[in-house]
Amino acid sequence: MEQSAPLGPDRVIDILARACEDVSDLAIHLEQTLQNLREVDNHLSKAKAMDAAAVRAAVAQPLPAGTAGDRLASPVAILERAGLRIVDRGDHGNGDKTAFISPRTTPGILIQFWQVPGFRGAPPGDVPTDPVATQAGVRFRVDHLALAVRSIDATLTWFRRFFPVEITRRKHLGWDGSHHLLHLWLADYKLELLEPAHPESFVERFLARRGEGFHHLAIDVDRLDVLAERLAADGVKLVAGAEIPGGRKTAFIHPRDAHGVLIQFWQEPEFGGPRRR
Repeated sequence: MEQSAPLGPDRVIDILARACEDVSDLAIHLEQTLQNLREVDNHLSKAKAMDAAAVRAAVAQPLPAGTAGDRLASPVAILERAGLRIVDRGDHGNGDKTAFISPRTTPGILIQFWQVPGFRGAPPGDVPTDPVATQAGVRFRVDHLALAVRSIDATLTWFRRFFPVEITRRKHLGWDGSHHLLHLWLADYKLELLEPAHPESFVERFLARRGEGFHHLAIDVDRLDVLAERLAADGVKLVAGAEIPGGRKTAFIHPRDAHGVLIQFWQEPEFGGPRRR
C-alpha cells in the first residue's frame, strides 16, 4: 500500500485552523438553537399561565342574582383548547351541570366539575371548616387523597397550570424512606403526590401494576389502638403499622378488606387542633 507523504507544518496549521473555525461555527449554531428553545419555553410558560388565569377568572365570575346561568362552559372550553379531553357532560336543569376531565389527559385521575346553583365561592356559614365524626369513642377526620405519580415535579406543573393550588411544604422524603411526597391544597382540600425514591419502593410497584392514579385515602384518628381492636373484632386486620417519632402512628386497611380501596389511618397528637399542612 502506498503511503501518503507526511504533512508539513503549514498544512497542519491550516487544517487545525479550519477545524477551529468549524467548532466555532458549531458553537454559535448551538447557542442560537438554545436561545430559540429558551424563547419557545418562555412562550409556552406564558401560554400556560394565561390558561390557568383564564380558567380561574372564568370560574370566579359571579352569576347574576336569580339566574341559573352557565359558568361551567367557559372554563371547560379553555381546558379543551389546552388539549384536555372533556367527557361525560351532564345538564341536570336549573344551572346544575357537570363535566369530567378524562384520566388520559390528567395524572391518571378522573376529575369532575360541578356547577352548583347558588355557589358563590365560599361554604355556607353552618358548614364546619374542619369536620370531625365520632364512632365508638374514636374521632375521625379525612386528611387527604394520595396520588401515585412518576414525577411529582411534572404533576405539580400540571396542577398549577389548571388549578389555583397552594404548596405548603416542598417535596421531601416520606416516613419510610422509600418515597418522596408533596402536599398541595386546592380550596383547603389536601392532595398528596407520591413518587418512588428507589426501584424497590411500594410506589414503584404500584406504578408498574396500575400506572399513575389514585393510591389511598388517609384518615386521621385520635385513638388508633382502640380502632384497631374494634376492626379486628369485625374481622378486619390493620397492616403495615408503624410508630413515627413525635407521637404519631400509622396503619392501613388492605384493599381486599375495603372494597378495593387502600385506607391509611394516622394517629395525630394534635388531633382536634389545626390540620397539619
